[in-house]
Amino acid sequence: MAGIVFDANVVIALFDSKDFHHEEAVKAYLSSTSSTIHLSALTYAEILTHPAGNDTLDYFVKNLDTGGFEVEQISKELAIEISKVREATRLTMPDACVLALAKSLDAELITADKKLAERSKTYKVKTRLLK
Repeated sequence: MAGIVFDANVVIALFDSKDFHHEEAVKAYLSSTSSTIHLSALTYAEILTHPAGNDTLDYFVKNLDTGGFEVEQISKELAIEISKVREATRLTMPDACVLALAKSLDAELITADKKLAERSKTYKVKTRLLK
């Protein structure tokens, strides 16, 4: 298995101590530091949307960079796979993107999204659902 893919909701919970999933996200992160933690470029943009609006963008970018997160670009091949996953699962584009990335990397997917976790079974992607 080639690392771990974090869904945006896991990273957001990791940085927000008031988030319902914060403690579990911290545990997931700490247990994952020996592996590469992948984020799709779309997930990365999604995570940075709120910080961009409240002048904490530089802080978040720095923390993501030093936190060992690898941002994966969306290649032509991955874009084709994302479109297939989205059509078959009817997931949102961000969710289809993380599922297709996890599938393409043969990586574990960590999410707090029940629907995404359920759909990942179709592709035999190992998935950890934060509860």
